[in-house]
Amino acid sequence: MTLRLLGRCPSCNINDEIIEPKHSPEQYRQHLDDKVVYCTVCKTSWDNWLELTSFEREKGNRLIPVEVGRIGNLQVNLHFQSPEEIPFRHLVISMLNSALIANYNLEVVFCTEGGIRKGGPGGYELRNMDSQLGLYTHWDVESSADRIEHNARFALNFYERMMRQLFEEPLSFGNVSFRRGEILWLDEAHEEDRTNAMIYLFGTLVNVGNRRFAEHVLKTMDEVTGNPFSALYIRGLSAEEINGLFVPPKM
Repeated sequence: MTLRLLGRCPSCNINDEIIEPKHSPEQYRQHLDDKVVYCTVCKTSWDNWLELTSFEREKGNRLIPVEVGRIGNLQVNLHFQSPEEIPFRHLVISMLNSALIANYNLEVVFCTEGGIRKGGPGGYELRNMDSQLGLYTHWDVESSADRIEHNARFALNFYERMMRQLFEEPLSFGNVSFRRGEILWLDEAHEEDRTNAMIYLFGTLVNVGNRRFAEHVLKTMDEVTGNPFSALYIRGLSAEEINGLFVPPKM
């Protein structure tokens, strides 16, 4: 896991090259609270990336912190960005979860946070996280915790690959190229950016699989989101949707 600030370096104007220093496993714990970052191109360093992003924001230079984290076979999530801060988040969540459905023959979980599941012996559930974009392993199924984690790890491994490609790695396929975390720079107010989001997500699927797999995921997502009920649950319900579905109207 490495924190990266997406955006223009204040010193050399190169995009997406400000990262935190890497530490050996022996040094990791003593540097847990460090906020030091540096540019891999010009080598300029800053003592506190929080102060750096705040200062640069005031100057009109947006720096976006990203880091895909993982806790064993329990969860994979994107740090520092809440779901509400991610453009086209419903599309992103639906596409990522549809990829798992297509790749591992899963189905939608019908719970308020939404997600995907594998039924039967050795089944597991991966539910959407509330405060961050990510999935966590839910244990309320008829299997032991160890068995659930063991079976869920393959889906989480693939989900982590997709998340890293989507937010941390540069992307190119065919004659199309994108910067790291391109989707975080899009604007839902612009209709052309929805097209760009679809192209970026499609390219992510091509890179973690191939074009045939990407097309299969799109078909799967069309089937899931074509059903108004499963379309809600694959991405999770908003507070307003929960109220509309489960809270009786006042008389």
